[in-house]
Amino acid sequence: MAEEIKPNSEIREMWEAACLLGDAWFQFAPDDEWDKWPGRHALPKGWRGQPTVQDYENAKQQMRWWLLNQLRARKLQAIGLKVIFHSSGVAYSPVLIPAHFADDNYVNWEKSSISEGLRNFESVRVVPAADMVQSESGAAALSSPKEASGDLATKPMGRPRIDNQLREVVRALHAEGKFAGRLVKEKEAIVGARARELWPNTFPRPSQPSREKVRSALGAEGHLTEAASRKSI
Repeated sequence: MAEEIKPNSEIREMWEAACLLGDAWFQFAPDDEWDKWPGRHALPKGWRGQPTVQDYENAKQQMRWWLLNQLRARKLQAIGLKVIFHSSGVAYSPVLIPAHFADDNYVNWEKSSISEGLRNFESVRVVPAADMVQSESGAAALSSPKEASGDLATKPMGRPRIDNQLREVVRALHAEGKFAGRLVKEKEAIVGARARELWPNTFPRPSQPSREKVRSALGAEGHLTEAASRKSI
C-alpha cells in the first residue's frame, strides 16, 4: 500500500514562487559562469567572427551542468509535482526532489520535468536551499528521508536576475551588430525575440518580456540615445 503523505502548504508556496527548472540555469548562475557567455565581453584579440548559435548552445549546456552540480550539492533545491496519497484522495502536490535526481539523463529541460524509472516529477522549479523553511509536517513532504537533514541550510545563491540577463542579451546583440542602423522600436523587438528564444519558459507570450523591461536594459547599455537624436531632427 502506498505511503500516505500529507500535503505541505509551505512547500507549495515556495513552489508557486520559484522559477522553472528550464530557466534556472540563467536565473541562478553567478558572474564567473556568465563570464563564459558569448558576447558578454569585447571579442578577444584575433577573433575573426561573431559568436554563433552553437557558441550560445555550448555556453547554455555548460551553465545547465553548473546548475545540476549545485542541486547535487544541495545549494539549490528542486521542487516538483508528484502524485501523492493523502486522507482526501490522490492529487498532484509539490514535493522536494532528492539531490541524486539532478542528472542530465533524467532532466527534460524544455518541459522542466525530471523522470527516472517510475518516479516522475512535473513542473519542476528551483529555489535557493537557504529559503527552505521546515514546518512540523515539512519532513513528511520530502521525497527522501535523507533530504530532511540540515544539509539544506547552505549559503543562498541569489535571486532571479531578469533585468541583468536582458542586459546580457543587449550586449550580445550589440556585439553581433544587430543594432546597426536600427530604430529603437526595432531594437526592442530584436531583444524581446532573443530573450524568448533563450528562455521560453520565462517569456512564454509574445508580449514578454515587457517593453518597460526591454527599454530599461537598452537604456542601461546606452542604446536609447538613437531615439533622442532622431526625435530632435
